[in-house]
This record gives sequence, structure tokens and C-alpha cells, in this order.
Amino acid sequence: MAFCCAYTPERVKTCMFCGPTAEKITKEHVWSAWISDILKTTMEGDTFTTFRYKEGKDIEHKWEAGEINLQVKDLCRPCNNVWLGSEFEGPVIKPLLSDVIAYAAPAHWSPGEQAHIAAWCYKMALVLEFASGKRVWFTDAERHEFRRTRAAHSFLSIRVAKYDFADDGIFKASHSYSAVHQLRAQKGDLTVEVKLTTISAGFFAFQVVAVRDLSTGELIDVRELGPIEFSPQAQASLLQVWPLPGRAVPWPPVSSLNHKDLIDLSEMWAKAHEALEDPPAS
Repeated sequence: MAFCCAYTPERVKTCMFCGPTAEKITKEHVWSAWISDILKTTMEGDTFTTFRYKEGKDIEHKWEAGEINLQVKDLCRPCNNVWLGSEFEGPVIKPLLSDVIAYAAPAHWSPGEQAHIAAWCYKMALVLEFASGKRVWFTDAERHEFRRTRAAHSFLSIRVAKYDFADDGIFKASHSYSAVHQLRAQKGDLTVEVKLTTISAGFFAFQVVAVRDLSTGELIDVRELGPIEFSPQAQASLLQVWPLPGRAVPWPPVSSLNHKDLIDLSEMWAKAHEALEDPPAS
């Protein structure tokens, strides 16, 4: 009796950063494990309180665990373990931010260090939206470009802040918020979507702002919206690292954000979004 054995190629999977691949798809922490490990050894208590918010200031999920354990399973092994892990987070980001996250330690970042921090913040924004199970706003092309350059997109705005979570009675806290607001641009009649990603871990918080032209589907420079009108508290607490200010910058800023401030920062365009979606009756 003759047997026919047909060749079956290995199933092609998809990595969020490099696209179709035969490599194994692995789990990745939104907040990398080294952050949890550092906070475990530097702060009291054995649990983290993690808040994940959706639009409208409602808590989508809140949990306590022994680590900041929000994960995604969308990265191939080489992207996760090598390109991000052993080549970027381990040797570059961990030395820059470990003491900042754990102790709010003072730092003085060169333009090159700011570029690394901005790239890491952008990476966090890209990974976080895969954890929600909802709309993925950044495109394949934008993620693949980040894979090629490992640099923040030139049209983004990225600011960092000191998160004074202990003032709220919340110790070892982490926070994530990913919202899309639709706005009318200040110049002309351009309608855009603004993607706000606000994340914190320990004493370190940051916000990534991206703007997409709805008529073309392309990212446009955040500066086309005109000056961003932050609250006085946010204005005093935020430090711009992208676009690069062209000089070394000291951290932390002169003021801090508490938990309420962080939620207000995350929601700063919500009312404008509601007004555009539901204009007043004529």
C-alpha cells in the first residue's frame, strides 16, 4: 500500500512589530517584569494596585497582584526577547529609569537619553492597546516603522511627570489609560482623532499624544493642533522629552501629579470630543 505524505508548511503567525512570522508568539508584560522586580525590592507591601481606565473616567479594571501583570501575546520571540529585551530595555532603559521609577531619583537627561525614553514611552503605547482587546489605533505600518528605527514617531508629543501616588494613599500603583478623542483642528476645518496614552509605574508617569487626519488616515504633527492647553497643575508637572527640546533637561519637574491629576490629564479632551459628536441643536 502506498502512502502519500503532503508537506504542510509551518503555520504563519503575526507579530505586532514585524508582521507575519514563523517564530513563536510570546507573552509580553505591558510593564516589563524588571519594573515589578525593582519596585518589589524598594517599596513596602507585597501587592501592586493597578488601574486601567476607559473613556469617561470609569475604571475598566482594577486589581491587586504581586506584580504589574497586564500582558499581551502578540510579540514574536526575537522581537520580545532580543530586539526589545536584551538590546533595548535591559542595557538602555533600565539604567535610565530604574531609580526614577523606584525612588523618584533626580536625573539630568541628555538629548540622546530623552530620545531613548521617548522611544520606550511610544513602545509602551503601542503594546498597551493590544491589551485592551478593543480597537487598535496605531497601524501596522507605524508599528513596523518603529521596529525598523526603534525611535518615537516624529509627529508625536511625549511628556513625562513625577507621579506622587503616595499622596492618594495608593502605594505601589500603576495606571493605564488609552483614549481616542475626535477633535476639530484649530486651523481650517480639519477633523482629526487624538490618541492619548497615559501610563504610570511607581513614581514615573508619561503621556503620548498622537494625531491622525481622518481624511487621509495618516498621522500629522501634533503641533498642527496649536498649543496644547494643559491645566495649571499639568503645566507645572509635565516635562517634554519629544520632540526633543534640544538641550539637557532635569527631572523631576517642579510639581507632581496625584491620582486625580493623572485622570484629569488622561481626559483633557473628552468634553471637546463629546461636543463634536453631539453638536448643540440649532
